[in-house]
Amino acid sequence: GFRDDTAFPHPAAGAPWGLGVPIADVERADVIVLLGCDLTEEYPIVWLRVKKAVDRGARLVIANPWTPEIARWAHPAFTYRRGREPAIVEALAGGAVDAGARASDAAEDVLRGAAALFGAAERPLVLAGRTALEQPEGAAVIAALGALRQSRPAATVGLLRGRGNAGGAQALGLLPDMLPGYRPLADTAAREAVEAVWGRPIPSAPGRTVREMLAAARAGSVRMLYVAGADPAVSYPGGGAWQAARERLELLVVHETFLTRTAAAADVVLPVLTHAEQAGTVGNLEGRVQRRDQAVLGPGHARSDSAIWTGLAARLGDPFAFSSWEDVSAEIARLVPGWAEDARIAPPPVSARAQSAAAPSGEAAPNGALLLVTGTRLFDRGTAALRCPGIRTQAGEPFVALAPGDAGRLGIADGGLCEVRSAQGALRLAARVWSGLHPGHAYVPWGYDAAPVATLLDEGGPVSVTVRALLPAGR
Repeated sequence: GFRDDTAFPHPAAGAPWGLGVPIADVERADVIVLLGCDLTEEYPIVWLRVKKAVDRGARLVIANPWTPEIARWAHPAFTYRRGREPAIVEALAGGAVDAGARASDAAEDVLRGAAALFGAAERPLVLAGRTALEQPEGAAVIAALGALRQSRPAATVGLLRGRGNAGGAQALGLLPDMLPGYRPLADTAAREAVEAVWGRPIPSAPGRTVREMLAAARAGSVRMLYVAGADPAVSYPGGGAWQAARERLELLVVHETFLTRTAAAADVVLPVLTHAEQAGTVGNLEGRVQRRDQAVLGPGHARSDSAIWTGLAARLGDPFAFSSWEDVSAEIARLVPGWAEDARIAPPPVSARAQSAAAPSGEAAPNGALLLVTGTRLFDRGTAALRCPGIRTQAGEPFVALAPGDAGRLGIADGGLCEVRSAQGALRLAARVWSGLHPGHAYVPWGYDAAPVATLLDEGGPVSVTVRALLPAGR
Protein backbone atom coordinates (compact mmCIF):
# COMPACT_ATOMS: atom_id res chain seq x y z
CA GLY A 1 0.00 0.00 0.00
CA PHE A 2 1.03 3.65 -0.34
CA ARG A 3 0.10 6.63 1.81
CA ASP A 4 1.66 9.94 0.73
CA ASP A 5 0.92 11.48 4.11
CA THR A 6 3.35 9.20 5.94
CA ALA A 7 6.34 10.84 4.25
CA PHE A 8 6.92 12.80 7.49
CA PRO A 9 5.86 10.11 9.97
CA HIS A 10 4.92 10.60 13.58
CA PRO A 11 3.25 8.25 16.09
CA ALA A 12 -0.34 8.51 14.90
CA ALA A 13 -1.85 7.14 18.11
CA GLY A 14 -0.78 10.30 19.93
CA ALA A 15 -1.76 12.65 17.14
CA PRO A 16 -5.18 11.87 15.67
CA TRP A 17 -6.24 14.02 12.74
CA GLY A 18 -9.42 16.06 12.72
CA LEU A 19 -11.10 18.97 14.43
CA GLY A 20 -11.20 17.47 17.91
CA VAL A 21 -14.78 18.80 18.36
CA PRO A 22 -18.00 18.61 16.35
CA ILE A 23 -17.99 21.19 13.55
CA ALA A 24 -20.92 23.03 15.16
CA ASP A 25 -18.94 23.48 18.41
CA VAL A 26 -16.35 25.61 16.60
CA GLU A 27 -18.90 28.43 16.84
CA ARG A 28 -18.82 28.20 20.66
CA ALA A 29 -15.08 28.86 21.02
CA ASP A 30 -14.16 32.24 22.51
CA VAL A 31 -10.51 32.28 21.35
CA ILE A 32 -9.47 30.47 18.16
CA VAL A 33 -5.81 30.07 17.20
CA LEU A 34 -4.87 29.09 13.63
CA LEU A 35 -1.28 27.82 13.49
CA GLY A 36 0.27 27.04 10.11
CA CYS A 37 -3.23 26.77 8.68
CA ASP A 38 -4.48 28.77 5.67
CA LEU A 39 -8.07 27.96 6.56
CA THR A 40 -10.04 29.34 3.60
CA GLU A 41 -7.75 27.56 1.14
CA GLU A 42 -7.63 24.25 3.02
CA TYR A 43 -10.92 23.90 4.93
CA PRO A 44 -13.37 26.63 3.82
CA ILE A 45 -16.35 24.98 5.53
CA VAL A 46 -14.56 25.20 8.89
CA TRP A 47 -13.89 28.88 8.17
CA LEU A 48 -17.66 29.52 7.95
CA ARG A 49 -17.96 28.25 11.53
CA VAL A 50 -14.93 30.25 12.69
CA LYS A 51 -16.46 33.35 11.11
CA LYS A 52 -19.69 32.74 13.03
CA ALA A 53 -17.68 32.55 16.25
CA VAL A 54 -15.90 35.81 15.37
CA ASP A 55 -19.26 37.47 14.63
CA ARG A 56 -20.37 36.40 18.12
CA GLY A 57 -17.34 38.05 19.69
CA ALA A 58 -14.66 35.36 19.64
CA ARG A 59 -11.06 36.51 19.18
CA LEU A 60 -9.08 35.04 16.30
CA VAL A 61 -5.29 34.62 16.45
CA ILE A 62 -3.45 33.68 13.25
CA ALA A 63 0.21 32.61 13.14
CA ASN A 64 1.46 31.49 9.72
CA PRO A 65 4.54 31.93 7.52
CA TRP A 66 2.37 34.01 5.18
CA THR A 67 -0.59 36.30 5.87
CA PRO A 68 -3.81 34.55 4.81
CA GLU A 69 -6.74 36.44 3.32
CA ILE A 70 -8.74 36.19 6.58
CA ALA A 71 -6.07 38.03 8.58
CA ARG A 72 -8.30 41.13 8.68
CA TRP A 73 -10.58 39.24 11.07
CA ALA A 74 -7.70 38.36 13.41
CA HIS A 75 -6.37 40.34 16.37
CA PRO A 76 -3.50 39.58 16.34
CA ALA A 77 -2.13 38.01 13.15
CA PHE A 78 1.60 37.56 12.69
CA THR A 79 4.02 35.67 10.46
CA TYR A 80 7.02 33.59 11.47
CA ARG A 81 9.82 31.51 9.98
CA ARG A 82 8.71 27.93 9.40
CA GLY A 83 10.10 25.55 11.99
CA ARG A 84 9.49 27.94 14.90
CA GLU A 85 6.02 26.62 15.72
CA PRO A 86 6.97 24.71 18.93
CA ALA A 87 8.22 27.90 20.60
CA ILE A 88 5.02 29.73 19.63
CA VAL A 89 2.87 26.98 21.12
CA GLU A 90 4.92 26.98 24.31
CA ALA A 91 4.49 30.75 24.62
CA LEU A 92 0.72 30.41 24.17
CA ALA A 93 0.69 27.75 26.89
CA GLY A 94 2.25 30.19 29.34
CA GLY A 95 5.91 29.54 28.62
CA ALA A 96 8.66 32.10 28.07
CA VAL A 97 7.15 34.69 25.74
CA ASP A 98 10.47 36.44 25.12
CA ALA A 99 12.08 33.18 23.94
CA GLY A 100 9.02 32.38 21.86
CA ALA A 101 9.12 35.82 20.28
CA ARG A 102 12.81 35.47 19.42
CA ALA A 103 12.23 32.03 17.95
CA SER A 104 9.15 33.04 15.97
CA ASP A 105 10.45 36.45 14.83
CA ALA A 106 7.19 37.90 16.16
CA ALA A 107 7.22 41.07 18.22
CA GLU A 108 7.29 40.17 21.91
CA ASP A 109 4.24 42.31 22.72
CA VAL A 110 2.23 40.62 19.94
CA LEU A 111 2.99 37.14 21.23
CA ARG A 112 2.46 38.25 24.83
CA GLY A 113 -0.98 39.60 23.88
CA ALA A 114 -1.89 36.37 22.11
CA ALA A 115 -0.75 34.33 25.13
CA ALA A 116 -2.82 36.54 27.46
CA LEU A 117 -5.89 36.10 25.26
CA PHE A 118 -5.43 32.36 25.22
CA GLY A 119 -4.81 32.21 28.96
CA ALA A 120 -8.03 34.07 29.73
CA ALA A 121 -10.19 32.05 27.33
CA GLU A 122 -12.92 29.79 28.68
CA ARG A 123 -13.31 27.70 25.51
CA PRO A 124 -10.04 28.02 23.55
CA LEU A 125 -9.55 26.15 20.29
CA VAL A 126 -6.23 25.60 18.49
CA LEU A 127 -6.23 24.38 14.89
CA ALA A 128 -2.81 23.37 13.56
CA GLY A 129 -2.53 22.88 9.82
CA ARG A 130 -0.43 21.02 7.30
CA THR A 131 2.23 23.74 7.18
CA ALA A 132 2.92 23.25 10.89
CA LEU A 133 2.61 19.46 10.94
CA GLU A 134 4.12 18.04 7.75
CA GLN A 135 7.73 18.96 8.40
CA PRO A 136 10.63 17.56 10.44
CA GLU A 137 9.56 19.69 13.43
CA GLY A 138 6.05 18.22 13.17
CA ALA A 139 6.59 15.78 16.05
CA ALA A 140 7.86 18.60 18.26
CA VAL A 141 4.81 20.72 17.32
CA ILE A 142 2.53 17.85 18.33
CA ALA A 143 4.40 17.40 21.62
CA ALA A 144 4.01 21.11 22.38
CA LEU A 145 0.30 21.02 21.49
CA GLY A 146 -0.18 17.99 23.74
CA ALA A 147 1.55 19.78 26.61
CA LEU A 148 -0.62 22.86 25.99
CA ARG A 149 -3.77 20.74 26.19
CA GLN A 150 -2.60 19.16 29.45
CA SER A 151 -1.85 22.56 30.97
CA ARG A 152 -5.19 23.94 29.76
CA PRO A 153 -7.78 21.12 30.04
CA ALA A 154 -10.49 23.38 28.62
CA ALA A 155 -8.53 23.79 25.38
CA THR A 156 -9.34 21.74 22.31
CA VAL A 157 -6.62 20.97 19.78
CA GLY A 158 -7.37 19.96 16.20
CA LEU A 159 -4.84 18.66 13.69
CA LEU A 160 -6.00 19.61 10.20
CA ARG A 161 -3.99 17.44 7.84
CA GLY A 162 -5.44 15.26 5.16
CA ARG A 163 -8.47 15.75 2.93
CA GLY A 164 -11.61 13.87 2.01
CA ASN A 165 -11.79 10.59 3.90
CA ALA A 166 -8.36 10.85 5.59
CA GLY A 167 -9.93 10.90 9.07
CA GLY A 168 -12.02 7.84 8.26
CA ALA A 169 -8.94 6.02 7.02
CA GLN A 170 -7.15 6.77 10.28
CA ALA A 171 -10.13 5.64 12.35
CA LEU A 172 -9.95 2.30 10.52
CA GLY A 173 -6.25 1.90 11.27
CA LEU A 174 -4.73 2.62 7.85
CA LEU A 175 -1.45 3.76 9.35
CA PRO A 176 1.68 1.71 10.12
CA ASP A 177 1.30 1.76 13.90
CA MET A 178 -2.50 1.80 14.27
CA LEU A 179 -5.38 -0.64 14.61
CA PRO A 180 -9.04 0.16 13.90
CA GLY A 181 -10.65 2.43 16.47
CA TYR A 182 -7.63 4.69 17.13
CA ARG A 183 -5.92 1.88 19.07
CA PRO A 184 -2.14 1.60 18.92
CA LEU A 185 -0.69 -1.59 17.44
CA ALA A 186 1.47 -1.96 20.56
CA ASP A 187 -1.68 -2.46 22.70
CA THR A 188 -1.79 -6.23 23.21
CA ALA A 189 -5.43 -6.30 24.35
CA ALA A 190 -6.50 -4.26 21.31
CA ARG A 191 -4.53 -6.55 19.01
CA GLU A 192 -6.22 -9.62 20.49
CA ALA A 193 -9.67 -8.02 20.10
CA VAL A 194 -9.04 -7.35 16.41
CA GLU A 195 -7.59 -10.84 15.91
CA ALA A 196 -10.80 -12.31 17.32
CA VAL A 197 -12.85 -10.53 14.63
CA TRP A 198 -10.44 -11.18 11.77
CA GLY A 199 -9.66 -14.76 12.77
CA ARG A 200 -5.94 -14.43 12.13
CA PRO A 201 -2.83 -13.20 13.97
CA ILE A 202 -1.69 -9.59 13.59
CA PRO A 203 2.04 -8.77 13.58
CA SER A 204 3.15 -6.83 16.64
CA ALA A 205 5.74 -4.82 14.70
CA PRO A 206 4.54 -1.68 12.88
CA GLY A 207 4.24 -1.66 9.13
CA ARG A 208 6.42 0.50 6.93
CA THR A 209 5.97 4.21 6.39
CA VAL A 210 6.01 5.30 2.76
CA ARG A 211 9.66 6.36 3.10
CA GLU A 212 10.51 2.91 4.42
CA MET A 213 8.57 1.24 1.59
CA LEU A 214 10.49 3.13 -1.06
CA ALA A 215 13.84 2.57 0.67
CA ALA A 216 13.06 -1.16 0.76
CA ALA A 217 12.11 -1.08 -2.93
CA ARG A 218 15.39 0.64 -3.81
CA ALA A 219 17.24 -2.02 -1.81
CA GLY A 220 15.39 -4.78 -3.64
CA SER A 221 13.62 -6.21 -0.58
CA VAL A 222 10.16 -5.01 -1.71
CA ARG A 223 9.46 -6.41 -5.17
CA MET A 224 5.82 -5.43 -5.65
CA LEU A 225 3.97 -2.22 -4.72
CA TYR A 226 0.24 -1.53 -4.83
CA VAL A 227 -0.61 2.19 -5.09
CA ALA A 228 -4.24 3.17 -4.45
CA GLY A 229 -5.46 6.71 -5.03
CA ALA A 230 -1.99 8.30 -4.89
CA ASP A 231 0.35 9.72 -7.52
CA PRO A 232 3.87 9.49 -6.05
CA ALA A 233 5.48 10.30 -9.41
CA VAL A 234 4.04 13.80 -8.93
CA SER A 235 3.55 14.14 -5.17
CA TYR A 236 6.43 12.29 -3.46
CA PRO A 237 9.31 14.56 -2.31
CA GLY A 238 12.10 14.60 -4.88
CA GLY A 239 11.54 12.74 -8.14
CA GLY A 240 14.69 10.68 -7.73
CA ALA A 241 13.53 8.68 -4.69
CA TRP A 242 10.36 7.48 -6.40
CA GLN A 243 12.00 6.87 -9.77
CA ALA A 244 14.80 4.79 -8.26
CA ALA A 245 12.25 2.70 -6.37
CA ARG A 246 10.10 2.24 -9.49
CA GLU A 247 13.06 0.96 -11.50
CA ARG A 248 13.78 -1.80 -8.95
CA LEU A 249 10.14 -2.92 -8.57
CA GLU A 250 9.22 -6.08 -10.43
CA LEU A 251 5.51 -5.25 -10.33
CA LEU A 252 3.75 -1.91 -9.86
CA VAL A 253 -0.06 -2.02 -9.56
CA VAL A 254 -1.97 1.27 -9.57
CA HIS A 255 -5.61 1.44 -8.45
CA GLU A 256 -6.82 4.79 -9.76
CA THR A 257 -9.64 6.76 -11.37
CA PHE A 258 -7.55 8.64 -13.93
CA LEU A 259 -4.37 7.74 -15.80
CA THR A 260 -1.96 9.65 -13.57
CA ARG A 261 1.77 9.86 -14.21
CA THR A 262 2.28 6.98 -11.77
CA ALA A 263 -0.44 4.90 -13.47
CA ALA A 264 1.11 5.54 -16.89
CA ALA A 265 4.30 3.83 -15.67
CA ALA A 266 2.51 0.90 -13.97
CA ASP A 267 2.54 -2.75 -15.00
CA VAL A 268 -1.16 -3.12 -14.11
CA VAL A 269 -3.80 -0.39 -13.80
CA LEU A 270 -7.08 -1.19 -12.03
CA PRO A 271 -9.70 1.47 -12.99
CA VAL A 272 -11.79 2.49 -9.99
CA LEU A 273 -15.10 4.34 -9.87
CA THR A 274 -15.32 7.94 -8.62
CA HIS A 275 -16.95 8.82 -5.31
CA ALA A 276 -20.22 9.64 -7.13
CA GLU A 277 -20.32 6.20 -8.77
CA GLN A 278 -20.11 3.99 -5.68
CA ALA A 279 -21.90 3.65 -2.36
CA GLY A 280 -20.40 3.42 1.12
CA THR A 281 -19.46 5.61 4.05
CA VAL A 282 -16.79 8.23 4.69
CA GLY A 283 -15.51 9.79 7.89
CA ASN A 284 -15.33 13.57 7.76
CA LEU A 285 -13.19 16.11 9.58
CA GLU A 286 -15.19 15.87 12.82
CA GLY A 287 -15.21 12.05 12.74
CA ARG A 288 -18.82 11.84 11.51
CA VAL A 289 -19.72 8.62 9.65
CA GLN A 290 -21.52 9.83 6.54
CA ARG A 291 -23.37 7.62 4.09
CA ARG A 292 -22.60 8.07 0.42
CA ASP A 293 -25.06 6.71 -2.13
CA GLN A 294 -24.30 5.90 -5.74
CA ALA A 295 -25.48 8.82 -7.88
CA VAL A 296 -24.57 7.66 -11.39
CA LEU A 297 -23.36 4.52 -13.11
CA GLY A 298 -19.67 4.27 -13.88
CA PRO A 299 -18.10 3.65 -17.28
CA GLY A 300 -16.70 0.52 -18.90
CA HIS A 301 -14.99 -2.00 -16.66
CA ALA A 302 -14.31 0.38 -13.76
CA ARG A 303 -15.27 -1.11 -10.40
CA SER A 304 -15.76 0.13 -6.87
CA ASP A 305 -12.83 0.03 -4.43
CA SER A 306 -14.46 -2.78 -2.44
CA ALA A 307 -15.21 -4.84 -5.58
CA ILE A 308 -11.57 -4.62 -6.66
CA TRP A 309 -10.18 -5.65 -3.28
CA THR A 310 -12.78 -8.41 -2.81
CA GLY A 311 -11.95 -9.76 -6.27
CA LEU A 312 -8.22 -9.70 -5.56
CA ALA A 313 -8.71 -11.52 -2.25
CA ALA A 314 -10.71 -14.25 -3.98
CA ARG A 315 -8.05 -14.72 -6.66
CA LEU A 316 -5.35 -14.90 -3.98
CA GLY A 317 -7.22 -17.79 -2.36
CA ASP A 318 -8.36 -15.93 0.78
CA PRO A 319 -11.84 -14.62 -0.07
CA PHE A 320 -13.63 -11.99 2.00
CA ALA A 321 -17.09 -12.82 3.34
CA PHE A 322 -18.56 -9.58 1.99
CA SER A 323 -21.31 -9.21 -0.60
CA SER A 324 -22.01 -5.49 -0.15
CA TRP A 325 -20.71 -2.35 1.53
CA GLU A 326 -23.31 -2.94 4.26
CA ASP A 327 -21.43 -6.15 5.14
CA VAL A 328 -18.20 -4.15 5.36
CA SER A 329 -19.87 -1.60 7.65
CA ALA A 330 -21.15 -4.38 9.88
CA GLU A 331 -17.59 -5.65 10.37
CA ILE A 332 -16.30 -2.13 11.01
CA ALA A 333 -18.94 -1.79 13.75
CA ARG A 334 -17.45 -4.89 15.43
CA LEU A 335 -13.99 -3.29 15.35
CA VAL A 336 -14.66 0.40 16.04
CA PRO A 337 -16.75 1.19 19.15
CA GLY A 338 -19.70 3.45 18.35
CA TRP A 339 -19.45 3.05 14.56
CA ALA A 340 -22.84 3.70 12.97
CA GLU A 341 -24.25 5.83 10.21
CA ASP A 342 -24.29 9.51 11.26
CA ALA A 343 -22.46 8.74 14.53
CA ARG A 344 -19.38 10.77 15.45
CA ILE A 345 -16.34 8.60 16.15
CA ALA A 346 -14.44 11.00 18.39
CA PRO A 347 -10.66 10.54 18.15
CA PRO A 348 -8.64 10.57 21.37
CA PRO A 349 -7.17 13.98 22.24
CA VAL A 350 -3.68 14.96 21.17
CA SER A 351 -1.24 13.68 23.79
CA ALA A 352 2.03 15.18 25.00
CA ARG A 353 4.88 12.92 24.02
CA ALA A 354 8.03 12.41 26.07
CA GLN A 355 10.33 14.08 23.57
CA SER A 356 11.40 17.68 23.94
CA ALA A 357 9.56 20.19 21.79
CA ALA A 358 11.75 23.16 22.62
CA ALA A 359 14.46 22.93 20.02
CA PRO A 360 13.23 23.46 16.48
CA SER A 361 15.92 23.66 13.85
CA GLY A 362 15.02 26.89 12.03
CA GLU A 363 18.41 27.10 10.36
CA ALA A 364 19.03 30.02 8.08
CA ALA A 365 19.11 29.20 4.40
CA PRO A 366 22.68 29.25 3.04
CA ASN A 367 24.15 31.93 0.80
CA GLY A 368 21.08 34.12 0.62
CA ALA A 369 18.86 31.23 -0.54
CA LEU A 370 15.25 31.05 0.56
CA LEU A 371 13.48 28.47 2.72
CA LEU A 372 10.80 26.74 0.64
CA VAL A 373 7.27 26.60 2.06
CA THR A 374 4.35 24.89 0.38
CA GLY A 375 0.61 25.28 0.71
CA THR A 376 -2.64 23.65 -0.33
CA ARG A 377 -4.90 25.77 -2.54
CA LEU A 378 -8.68 25.58 -2.71
CA PHE A 379 -8.48 25.37 -6.51
CA ASP A 380 -5.59 23.60 -8.20
CA ARG A 381 -4.66 21.89 -11.45
CA GLY A 382 -4.23 18.31 -10.35
CA THR A 383 -5.26 15.24 -12.33
CA ALA A 384 -8.98 15.52 -11.54
CA ALA A 385 -9.23 19.33 -11.53
CA LEU A 386 -7.64 19.58 -14.98
CA ARG A 387 -10.73 17.83 -16.34
CA CYS A 388 -13.02 20.58 -15.01
CA PRO A 389 -12.71 23.84 -16.98
CA GLY A 390 -14.26 25.96 -14.21
CA ILE A 391 -11.75 24.83 -11.59
CA ARG A 392 -8.88 25.04 -14.06
CA THR A 393 -9.70 28.69 -14.72
CA GLN A 394 -10.04 29.50 -11.00
CA ALA A 395 -6.69 27.90 -10.22
CA GLY A 396 -4.66 29.95 -12.67
CA GLU A 397 -1.06 29.14 -13.44
CA PRO A 398 1.51 27.72 -11.00
CA PHE A 399 3.66 30.35 -9.29
CA VAL A 400 6.33 31.14 -6.73
CA ALA A 401 5.59 33.85 -4.17
CA LEU A 402 8.32 36.02 -2.66
CA ALA A 403 8.35 38.71 0.01
CA PRO A 404 8.84 42.24 -1.40
CA GLY A 405 12.33 42.64 0.09
CA ASP A 406 13.52 39.31 -1.28
CA ALA A 407 12.01 40.00 -4.70
CA GLY A 408 13.70 43.40 -4.83
CA ARG A 409 17.07 41.95 -3.78
CA LEU A 410 16.81 39.31 -6.50
CA GLY A 411 15.59 41.71 -9.19
CA ILE A 412 12.30 39.85 -9.62
CA ALA A 413 9.11 41.69 -10.60
CA ASP A 414 5.54 40.54 -10.04
CA GLY A 415 4.54 38.38 -13.02
CA GLY A 416 8.08 37.73 -14.23
CA LEU A 417 9.21 34.22 -15.15
CA CYS A 418 11.63 32.64 -12.66
CA GLU A 419 13.65 29.51 -12.16
CA VAL A 420 13.27 27.99 -8.69
CA ARG A 421 16.05 25.49 -7.98
CA SER A 422 16.85 23.19 -5.07
CA ALA A 423 19.38 20.39 -4.69
CA GLN A 424 16.64 18.03 -5.94
CA GLY A 425 15.44 19.77 -9.09
CA ALA A 426 14.12 22.96 -10.67
CA LEU A 427 10.83 24.49 -11.84
CA ARG A 428 10.02 27.45 -14.07
CA LEU A 429 7.29 29.52 -12.46
CA ALA A 430 5.68 32.95 -12.66
CA ALA A 431 6.60 35.20 -9.73
CA ARG A 432 4.10 36.76 -7.35
CA VAL A 433 5.18 39.35 -4.82
CA TRP A 434 3.28 38.79 -1.56
CA SER A 435 3.55 41.58 0.99
CA GLY A 436 2.34 39.17 3.69
CA LEU A 437 4.96 36.45 3.18
CA HIS A 438 7.51 36.23 5.96
CA PRO A 439 10.96 37.31 4.68
CA GLY A 440 13.35 34.54 3.73
CA HIS A 441 10.72 32.20 2.29
CA ALA A 442 9.68 31.16 -1.19
CA TYR A 443 6.11 29.81 -1.37
CA VAL A 444 5.12 27.29 -4.06
CA PRO A 445 1.63 25.70 -4.00
CA TRP A 446 0.79 22.02 -4.25
CA GLY A 447 -1.61 20.69 -6.85
CA TYR A 448 -0.16 21.80 -10.19
CA ASP A 449 0.76 18.63 -12.09
CA ALA A 450 2.53 20.61 -14.81
CA ALA A 451 4.89 22.08 -12.19
CA PRO A 452 4.87 19.72 -9.19
CA VAL A 453 6.40 21.31 -6.10
CA ALA A 454 7.53 17.83 -5.01
CA THR A 455 10.26 18.14 -7.67
CA LEU A 456 12.00 20.60 -5.34
CA LEU A 457 11.49 18.72 -2.07
CA ASP A 458 13.63 16.25 -0.17
CA GLU A 459 12.07 13.34 1.73
CA GLY A 460 14.55 13.99 4.52
CA GLY A 461 13.47 17.48 5.48
CA PRO A 462 13.28 21.18 4.62
CA VAL A 463 14.94 22.52 1.51
CA SER A 464 16.43 25.82 0.50
CA VAL A 465 15.92 27.19 -2.98
CA THR A 466 17.51 29.81 -5.15
CA VAL A 467 15.24 31.94 -7.30
CA ARG A 468 16.48 33.81 -10.37
CA ALA A 469 14.66 35.89 -12.96
CA LEU A 470 14.38 34.43 -16.46
CA LEU A 471 12.05 36.98 -18.07
CA PRO A 472 10.67 40.27 -16.75
CA ALA A 473 6.94 40.70 -16.29
CA GLY A 474 4.94 41.12 -19.47
CA ARG A 475 7.49 39.48 -21.78
